[in-house]
Amino acid sequence: MRAVLVKPGMNAVLNIEHRSTPVIQARYLLPLIAILTITAAALLACGSEPTSAPTSPPAPTATTAPPPTAVPATATPVPATPTAMPVEPTATPPPATAAPAPTVAPTAAPEPTPTPTTAPPTATPEPGPVTVVSSDGKEVVFETPPERIVVYDGAAVEMLFAIGEGDRIVGTHSYVTYPPETAEITKVGDAFNMDIEAIVALEPDLVYVFYDRFNADLERAGLKVLYIKSLSHGFTEVADQIRMWGAITGETEEAEHVAGEFDDRVHDIEHRMEEVEQTWTVYSHGFDWWTPGRNTLVNDVFELLKLENVADFEGYQQINPEIIIANEPDIIMADSVESVTENPVLSTLHMVEDPDHIEHHIFVMSEGNSFSVAGPRFIDAVEEFAAWVYPEVFGGDGHSH
Repeated sequence: MRAVLVKPGMNAVLNIEHRSTPVIQARYLLPLIAILTITAAALLACGSEPTSAPTSPPAPTATTAPPPTAVPATATPVPATPTAMPVEPTATPPPATAAPAPTVAPTAAPEPTPTPTTAPPTATPEPGPVTVVSSDGKEVVFETPPERIVVYDGAAVEMLFAIGEGDRIVGTHSYVTYPPETAEITKVGDAFNMDIEAIVALEPDLVYVFYDRFNADLERAGLKVLYIKSLSHGFTEVADQIRMWGAITGETEEAEHVAGEFDDRVHDIEHRMEEVEQTWTVYSHGFDWWTPGRNTLVNDVFELLKLENVADFEGYQQINPEIIIANEPDIIMADSVESVTENPVLSTLHMVEDPDHIEHHIFVMSEGNSFSVAGPRFIDAVEEFAAWVYPEVFGGDGHSH
C-alpha cells in the first residue's frame, strides 16, 4: 500500500529534482527532507486503515495480486449460509405431500347427491287428471278420484274390491253377489234394467256401465258415465281394466300388484301348454242354449288350452242343438252334471251313455261361476279348468281318455 502512494510522490520528487538540478541549493534541500519525513510518518501512522477499505471495492485490489488472497478467506463464511438454505426446500416438500388431501373432498362430495334423489318422490304423489277412453270413443276425464260410484258390472265390482276400493261403490245391480260385502250395497235394477231415479238419488259422481242402452238417459240426468264393453275377448283386457280402476281411484300400486299377478298366472299356463299337442273339442252349455263363440274370454281359454270350440260363430249367441249333436264334443262345460244328463238333446250324446266315464267329460264350473265374470277371479277358473283337462300337465285329476 505504501508503494502505491509513494510512487506518485517519488514522481513529484523526481520531477522537482529534475527541474531544480542545475540551480538547487542547500537551503532548499533541508526543508524538503523535513516535509518528506513528516509525510512518511503520517502515512505510517494511518497505513492500517487502507487495508480494510480496498477489500470491498475489487477494482483497486486488482492492480496488486497478493492482497486479494485475503479477500476469499473473509468471504468463505458467506457460502456457509447458502449451504444451509437447501435444507428449507427439502423441508417444504412434506407439506406438499399433504396437499393431495383435497382429493379426499370429492369422495365426500357424493354424499349430498342422494338427498336430491329423495326429493322427487315427494312431488310425484300429487294426482293429475286421468283420461279414460270409453268403448264408444268418448274421453272421460277425472280431475280427482270419484268418491261415489254406481257400478253396473259385476266384473268391475270385483276389481274395485280386489284393489281395496270397494267402499267407493254406492250402487250396483241385483245380479252382483260377490264378494259378500256387496250384500250391503244398494241395488238399482237388474243387469239389463236400470232405475235412473234411484241412481240419481244416490248422488254418484260416476256411473259405470258395460252396455250403452241407458247412457243417454244417465247423461241427461247430469251424471258422468263411463261405458266399457264387458265380456270382450283377450286376457290382457282383464289386467288392463284392473289397472284402469287403479288409475281412476288413485290406487295404482295395488292395482298393478293384482294385474301383474293375473298376467303372471296366464303366462305360466302358456308355458306349460307348450308341451301339449293333442286337441279336444268342447262346448260351453248355458241357459237356453246361449254359448260363447269366437272373440270371447271363454273362447280365449279354449284356444289357450288347445281346445276346439264347436260354436263356430262370433260372440255370444244361441247355438242350434243340432250343431252340438253333429260335432259330438269331447268336453262339455256346465253348471252341473244333471243339466247335461237330463237335457233331452244332450242326453243323446255318446259321453252321456257311458255313466262310468261321464265325469271325465263334463266339467262342472265351481260355485260362483267365475267363468261368467271377467274379473280377478277369472284366472282361478282357468287354472281349475286347465288342471281338469290336462291333469298330467297341471297336476289335477279330471278329464282323461
